[in-house]
Amino acid sequence: MDGLRFSVAINHYNYGRFLPEAIASALAQTHAPLEVIVVDDASTDGAPHWLEQTYGHDPRVRLIFLHENAGQYAAMRAAVDVARGDVVCFLDADDYWAPDHLERLRRAYALPARYDVVYADLAYCGRRSGSWKARFAYWLPQGRDHDVGLSVLAVAFGYRWIGVPTSGISMRRVWARRALDIAPEIAADWRMGADTVLVCNAALCAARALFLDHPSVHYRFHGDNDSVEREANYARGLRENYRIRRLIAHLRRRLEIDASWLTRVKGEFKSRPQPTAAERDLYLALLRQAPLGPLKKLEHRVSIWRHWWRSARARTPLPAAAVRLPSSAAAGG
Repeated sequence: MDGLRFSVAINHYNYGRFLPEAIASALAQTHAPLEVIVVDDASTDGAPHWLEQTYGHDPRVRLIFLHENAGQYAAMRAAVDVARGDVVCFLDADDYWAPDHLERLRRAYALPARYDVVYADLAYCGRRSGSWKARFAYWLPQGRDHDVGLSVLAVAFGYRWIGVPTSGISMRRVWARRALDIAPEIAADWRMGADTVLVCNAALCAARALFLDHPSVHYRFHGDNDSVEREANYARGLRENYRIRRLIAHLRRRLEIDASWLTRVKGEFKSRPQPTAAERDLYLALLRQAPLGPLKKLEHRVSIWRHWWRSARARTPLPAAAVRLPSSAAAGG
């Protein structure tokens, strides 16, 4: 196996009916992973026995069985702690990948920009259709990869970030370990939805991220993952908002990020080679919070507009276009 080595981390709790497809998709990659780590979070649906029988002696698969149900964050942490690959790719047990998913990631991580984090778009399946990226068309340009640059200030003060659910997240191993390093009392909040911890903490630690345009992840909607109902439940959405703000407040204290960091608004915006109008507006809003005098704010404002205007006029393909594979290699054509 040449180049980067990939560890696949699959977290699983009572999703035995989906798990075989998830594991099979990871093992069938055109760029073979170094290992597939499956963490069973004390399932009661017979999946532990099936895993032992099917993959107990398979050298490609490493099995971890938690004795008590600890939640998604703990399962992710267990996988990352033992991962040996250069890059850790996360996969939920109820999702699956196109065969060229890891090959696309390999090409992305090999780019000169040396990205720390790469996100892949997700194609919905099951109870929904469409894609993750199309849902956020205002923030993400359609039809091309997007260099997200740095997002420390965007997350810390704007509560805005670009990321994806678990199965589209990959990080260099050192960044995956850093992103999951949070205080136990905060970790207790994240028995579910721990992908938010990964995305937010990596951003606040100044990871450079790339969003791939091609949807190489199949993100399944079914009766047991309640994303549809959660969006329609106002009280639950409000609790989720509070949970995220507690996380970000904790990380800001831990990383000693205070209002003085807002003097770097202009620089962070320029770390994005081709920012969208939504990103421009976000950084202009952050600039209003910056502890700068009127003339300095004007200088930063002009610089932000100039960078956006020049990049909007150029709109040349990013080097990330090299990630694209011939259409014949893509799953489903």
